Amino acid sequence: MVAIYCAVEGCWGSKESKHTFPNPSKNMELFNKWVEFCRNKRLLEMIPDKIFKNSRICRLHFEATDFLANNRLKRSACPKIRASECSIAKARGQFETEGGIGEPAFLEETPQVPETAEIEIPQP
Repeated sequence: MVAIYCAVEGCWGSKESKHTFPNPSKNMELFNKWVEFCRNKRLLEMIPDKIFKNSRICRLHFEATDFLANNRLKRSACPKIRASECSIAKARGQFETEGGIGEPAFLEETPQVPETAEIEIPQP
């Protein structure tokens, strides 16, 4: 099986779920926004139908509000998170969790240490 890579220039989210581009024959405006977002020169050399059939964008480039309750992408969703910001998106919890998209459970359970807290280091 051939790996499907994200079409966004500079993205290496190969293990993330991928989403098909909007159908250009049904919504060319949204399709063009997706292509423009990718900043991928290779896409500019392809016809829209080939991009629609063969290219994908990984879920890291979408905000949590772009997804339905069943983790499917909304029809009107447009990618907004750049490849350079994907690690920030993961840290904010904008990735799939057991209960769906949102804050991962470990963030809720992690105790917060005040910045002014003194930490004692045991001496040997």
